Amino acid sequence: MTAGGRDNPGPTTQCGRGIGQIISLQAILSLLWDNATFYNLAAWLVCGPLLILWCVRTLRSRFSPETAWLALAAIVPLAMLPVYHRTYDARLLLLAVPACAMLWRERGWRGQWALGFTLAAIILSGDIFWIAFFQISRYSPPSLTFGMFPAPLALLALAIFYLYEYGREPRNPPDLAFGSDK
Repeated sequence: MTAGGRDNPGPTTQCGRGIGQIISLQAILSLLWDNATFYNLAAWLVCGPLLILWCVRTLRSRFSPETAWLALAAIVPLAMLPVYHRTYDARLLLLAVPACAMLWRERGWRGQWALGFTLAAIILSGDIFWIAFFQISRYSPPSLTFGMFPAPLALLALAIFYLYEYGREPRNPPDLAFGSDK
């Protein structure tokens, strides 16, 4: 990715703003310092520990449909953050909907938070919201700069929320887990 090139997440990008914008963490970090080494390393420093936590939890957990949905809901937004992704890649967030529905079914604050985080990530990283936003703002320079922030931050919040839920105690007693001796 060259400075100012089509796939550059930095502020000098030709096509990384507006509809089809880049929604990875590098887009925000590039505003601090438009240096690919900096924003790539910083994105991995933020996401790397979360990915390690996800891997450790996955390796230590028994299979159940509930843990599988929570694992998917955590890894999908987390996988989009440290590497190049655009808004059309955010359709993968639909994989978080079953985990959201599962938490919503429990009728507690976790379900409400799950709904809020999931809807925010889907809306703020989706094409329809940004088409409406940029049509209303007429692609003004402030709106293009503002457009860089909500999607990556919503993805990060969603990943952290579902990683927390995934890391909590198992939802099923061990005797109901796949592969148990019953």
